[in-house]
Amino acid sequence: MYQGTTPSITFTIPGIDISEMTPYVTFKYGNTMMTKSSGEVTMSYDEETERSVVIVNLSQEETLAMEKGTLIAQCKFIDENGMVYATNKASIQIEDALLKEVITYGTEPEPEPDEEEPAGDENE
Repeated sequence: MYQGTTPSITFTIPGIDISEMTPYVTFKYGNTMMTKSSGEVTMSYDEETERSVVIVNLSQEETLAMEKGTLIAQCKFIDENGMVYATNKASIQIEDALLKEVITYGTEPEPEPDEEEPAGDENE
């Protein structure tokens, strides 16, 4: 994953239907933690494969705030009876991006100033 991108982080959870539970997906990078819940998490269950899928989308702003290094992610869920379930932690490598600003479709970044050419004799 690169800083400044908009990745969809997908978790596949075998053997449990979490589609009716309340999700909490926590990310830790450096000394910072961020948790996304219900409205920010998409969940589904496939009866054929008996697997739940959890998808969390991250914004450019969120990934730009992340330091280069390792992102740790974990899902927790609570059901209507108060039972809490957790996944194993997952590690995702965060890579540095050259352009460290939010971009929008149809606009171009500000051009970098041209480097000054060294002074010299024009007749050389």
